[in-house]
Amino acid sequence: MNEANDIKISVIIPVYNVAEFLPRCLDSILGQSVREIEVICINDCTPDNSGTILDNYCIHDSRVRAIHKTVNEGPMKARETGYKEARGKYIFFCDGDDFLPENAFDTLLRLAMQSDADITVGNAEITGTGKKRVRKRNAAAIGTSWQSYLRHILNWGTPALWGILFKRSLFENVEYTAIAGMKQSEDRRLLTEILLKKKPSVTATDRVVYLYWINPHSTTRTKPSAQSILSQFESLFGSYYFIESVTSDFTAANDNQMLRYLSLYIENGADAAMLRDFNSDCRRLLRFSNMRAIIGLRLAVHTAMCMHLPLYATAMNRIRNYIRKMQGKS
Repeated sequence: MNEANDIKISVIIPVYNVAEFLPRCLDSILGQSVREIEVICINDCTPDNSGTILDNYCIHDSRVRAIHKTVNEGPMKARETGYKEARGKYIFFCDGDDFLPENAFDTLLRLAMQSDADITVGNAEITGTGKKRVRKRNAAAIGTSWQSYLRHILNWGTPALWGILFKRSLFENVEYTAIAGMKQSEDRRLLTEILLKKKPSVTATDRVVYLYWINPHSTTRTKPSAQSILSQFESLFGSYYFIESVTSDFTAANDNQMLRYLSLYIENGADAAMLRDFNSDCRRLLRFSNMRAIIGLRLAVHTAMCMHLPLYATAMNRIRNYIRKMQGKS
């Protein structure tokens, strides 16, 4: 299988500090019943021995390609490198610490070919050492259009790229934002731009096609610093402003989600004044009258109390985290 037109799926994996999990990830991909794949691994200057692991896999399986970057640029740029190199009919994004159940590609590919949809979404589950599997994505809620998918994301749906087959044509004759060093919500930005720039058709399956591993050392599992919080909101507002630049049809949902993010981070201990002064839209959204109109009285009161009563915010955050732990989500 050396001819590019024989490749059904190009799998793109950014690789950074995942040596502990990378063999499991690659084995789950290479062991899929769909054999006509290429696995493009982008070594983003990882300091561990992931690069050596990749080179060994390349020797033993010609479907694996390793691209070794000389400068660390983050997952957003790594994925860009991957999809610009891809030759398959479809593109599938995977993270190096996650893995796939059996027949995941067969499930997605069959549906994609039957429906001829541009985007085929499967369900995902959270798992980890000693943890039961918990549903991470409800694919049935995504709908069948780019509009319904975007509204789902803005209504707190999973904005991740993994567990999805994208037609490679969605990445042709278009430029998507790829910012070096962007490590928070970078997948949200790419997915949002795909939906709004390409207006793709969408289909979904209720089958689980992706297993998200809770890695306590990942950037999404460590206590955020003030700088990482600001970077997070820089990324979130990048998606927010991009949506507003294209259409006003989603403004209410856009405002609602951004305000909920602000509320959640303030509850989690982020400096309320820092976030309020982040930009003029933060100041607008965090006015009590606007909060009440956008997210309702109960959540508006909760957010205001978190802003002014740190002990209340700490107590509420502990309760939230306890509930998430009981649900197996953290």
